[in-house]
Amino acid sequence: WKESTGLDPGAFQKGLAVIDLWNGSKKDLNRFIESGKYRLSDLTNEDLGFTDDGIEMKKTKSASLKDGTGGMSRSRRQLYQAKGFPMKHTSSSLSEVSYLLDAEYLLNEMETWKYPYHFVDFETAAPALPYFAGMTPFDMIAFQFSHHVLHEDGRVE
Repeated sequence: WKESTGLDPGAFQKGLAVIDLWNGSKKDLNRFIESGKYRLSDLTNEDLGFTDDGIEMKKTKSASLKDGTGGMSRSRRQLYQAKGFPMKHTSSSLSEVSYLLDAEYLLNEMETWKYPYHFVDFETAAPALPYFAGMTPFDMIAFQFSHHVLHEDGRVE
């Protein structure tokens, strides 16, 4: 990459390159790379289908999720990954914000849930020494799990 782009290898840390764009299509990723855009920070709003004001230029089926069933569109999710969250969603600087919660959508979705709720938790480890034949160092291995059931009356099993 350094020879091809002239960029320092640190510019391609995991999560910073255009190939790390969430649900990025091969067509879009190739277009970005061919135009010399190798890092997420190189992408413009227009590259991701938005005006400079953050308005989607082309309404697609996935872009209309917010109007119909709820949730964030694929292109909006990609914009937030590449550019960060807009200031109206934050109380501090963008560099300090690490998540965006669509509380209205979450509450609407939670209203559709039916009791009992089932919670499953897995504990894992990545041992340096392989535990079983066929494993390699640092392969993830689950060694414990728990399953809890929350009933409508508040009982937990």
